[in-house]
Amino acid sequence: MENGFMIELGIAPAERKKQYYAQQYRSISALLRTIDPCEVRTVGGVPQCTGNRAGDADADVGTLCCTGCHHLSAKGCRVKSLGCKMWLCTAAFKNLLDKYPQLPTEVPQLLKEIQETNRTCQFYDIPFRSRHSMEENLAGTLYKEGFKASKEGATLLANNSAS
Repeated sequence: MENGFMIELGIAPAERKKQYYAQQYRSISALLRTIDPCEVRTVGGVPQCTGNRAGDADADVGTLCCTGCHHLSAKGCRVKSLGCKMWLCTAAFKNLLDKYPQLPTEVPQLLKEIQETNRTCQFYDIPFRSRHSMEENLAGTLYKEGFKASKEGATLLANNSAS
């Protein structure tokens, strides 16, 4: 491994990018499941996250950062979006820092992983836009359709996250 990026002879650059993207998605997802910085919960039948409960101006109660994304289903996100995994709102980031004394290993590991992934993706020209699947990112496809807010989808997502 060089700078966190797999260098293997005989593998096409596009395939290496796909392997790296998938590997980093799995790694960051596992850390996020352990730490749970967003803390999505249903409160009185309304999905709320750390940002909602903290009164974050960008977090309307009943909506989540992924509300309205065309990849969101009743069971959650249907795709691997590295950009979404690497993005945390201010409230979620503060929540990480508040949890830091209890999670001395995982929080620095997550932040280091995000920083290294960001740097490596930029160096090797691997796009990681949020609300885009791995396939859309690697193909350079931009999703330009309107994002329809779906409180029903966010509620179902919050209910599934709590179980």
